[in-house]
Amino acid sequence: MKKIVVDIETSLTFANVKARTSLEALQPTVFALHPWIAVTRTEDGEVEEWDSGLAIALLETLQRYTVIGWNIRAFDLPIIAQTAILQGMRTAFEPLEFIDVFDAIHRVTRVMFKLEEIAQLNFGEGKLGDSATIPAAFAAGHFDAIFAHCARDVDLEWRVYQAALTGLKLPAVPASKWLPEQTFTLPTP
Repeated sequence: MKKIVVDIETSLTFANVKARTSLEALQPTVFALHPWIAVTRTEDGEVEEWDSGLAIALLETLQRYTVIGWNIRAFDLPIIAQTAILQGMRTAFEPLEFIDVFDAIHRVTRVMFKLEEIAQLNFGEGKLGDSATIPAAFAAGHFDAIFAHCARDVDLEWRVYQAALTGLKLPAVPASKWLPEQTFTLPTP
């Protein structure tokens, strides 16, 4: 199956959502009630911009691919699915086939590395700014900047995925003498 990378940025910060609900199961719903922006990139390099109003179409598109991303199992995919349901998606959707590189690394190392750390170590470049500034960009109507931020993230996520197929460098964990810099390779299915 062909691959597609997805990344979303939300108009809320995770701290805002945690303050609104202590029930983790409700958090995708809280995010889904607010605007978000997404960018997808196919393995052929085709980039497409989406907003939360297109959640049903985005979910239908993702179902045709193996979805690649960074922390998509816990964040991006539940928010997209919940938004589609809130928008009246009437047909049942098949579970998405996905590879969450963040999750795969975390299962092996028990460390929650940031995409920025991994990208800087492996490619000498990182994200376009801090994701914490995104809610302010939403409020100011700087949607082009948010789309650019997402586009950079999907590019980095694709490159991290590609590197993880053969050997992705992971940073040393400063607080642990047991986790020096190491190499991670995605397990083959």
